[in-house]
Amino acid sequence: PEAARIRGLVAYGQTSRKEAALKIFTEALDRPHRSQYLRSVANLYISRAFLQLSMGDVPPALDAVVERALSKDPTDRYPSAGDLGRAALAGASGGRSRQPERSVAVGRAAPAVMGLALPATDLLLEDLAVFTAATLRTPLVSDDSPAGVVVNGAPAYPSAYALLVYTLDRERRASVRTQYYRGTTSNLVKIRRDGALIQLDGHWRPGEVTVENLPEGTSTQLRLAWRAAPDVPASLFTPAGLRGPSTIEWPPD
Repeated sequence: PEAARIRGLVAYGQTSRKEAALKIFTEALDRPHRSQYLRSVANLYISRAFLQLSMGDVPPALDAVVERALSKDPTDRYPSAGDLGRAALAGASGGRSRQPERSVAVGRAAPAVMGLALPATDLLLEDLAVFTAATLRTPLVSDDSPAGVVVNGAPAYPSAYALLVYTLDRERRASVRTQYYRGTTSNLVKIRRDGALIQLDGHWRPGEVTVENLPEGTSTQLRLAWRAAPDVPASLFTPAGLRGPSTIEWPPD
């Protein structure tokens, strides 16, 4: 669910740990008359004042654990499920875990670090992000030609780049070309081209993505297959639904 809300990125370990935090939250409440709070948590906007109000008699140390685990920025959460578990156990008794935190993920499951390439590639995680209106802090239209509408601006989120320039297909309302500038607005380091667009649930998605790394003189091509995600029943996010095994099968038939 979170991956669909945050800049179109794929689900990964931090998403699962956020779901675990929601489970801890519902178990801590476990009161039928507070179900309205659970619906508020599910929309990913949560504050410390809300947690203290809704959890009430839960130890403040556990309150702090849940708050951090539900952070909107994935980099602010616990780096591993073990760290979350140890912090929750200690917080339930009013204490704090004394063990150092660390990420145990390796290979393709290892977390992406801003400015560092994904394992065995020269791509950054944000090189594969889907363009949305919230991608740029202050979007500016710099050109409007038969090739498309060119929109540029500084990223609206922590980024390895200083400037992003998108060429948007006017009819499909999809990005077909992205230019990445690092350090300064004149240092073009990468160009991404999206092709073989297909329509899925009212949105155009690329069947092919090619990223050229200009300083390294390399080119990476990805071929993508898209399919609609299954509908998620609202009952899955009730206390009873969170206690039981998931009914979602992936990939769908």
